[in-house]
Amino acid sequence: MLILTIILILLSMLFEPKNNSVKAGMHNRSASGILAEPENTIDMIVVGNSEAYTSIIPMELWNDYGYTSYVCASPEQSLPLSVRLLRRIIKETKT
Repeated sequence: MLILTIILILLSMLFEPKNNSVKAGMHNRSASGILAEPENTIDMIVVGNSEAYTSIIPMELWNDYGYTSYVCASPEQSLPLSVRLLRRIIKETKT
């Protein structure tokens, strides 16, 4: 099991997206997309599990109400992960 785990970790590093760089603003894997957005351009951030992931549509919010939004939700996202993610977003972004 240990050998299989090591092989999977090494393969994961090999196939990791190559555009996640500090220069591109992608230094935080858990919130990489939102951290790459220009300052003062996002009105609303949605953090949550699959319900938020599948039901919030940023383009509809923009078209209907003029709000810019970003969905930082993922399927089966736990509450502790959501809290850590939100704290990091608040800490590292300036709005």
